[in-house]
Amino acid sequence: MKILGSRKLDFDDVLIRPKSSEAASRADVDISRKFKEFPHSPRTLRCVPIIAANMDTTGSFAMANELTKRGWITCLHKHYGI
Repeated sequence: MKILGSRKLDFDDVLIRPKSSEAASRADVDISRKFKEFPHSPRTLRCVPIIAANMDTTGSFAMANELTKRGWITCLHKHYGI
């Protein structure tokens, strides 16, 4: 077993606090991010860094298809085979 000594984050550490904005509408705000450093792959990924949980009701292929249209990520639940 490998024990990692790095700091772990909790919900209190990553709380998103609202603040004033110059945007005219919430639809004008882009919260997507470009991820470009993957081990063993030159590909990049542009998405919203929010992941749907891998529960049996939210980690389904239907949910993944809908959230992918919006740039979100879904973890499939463990009952799906590859």
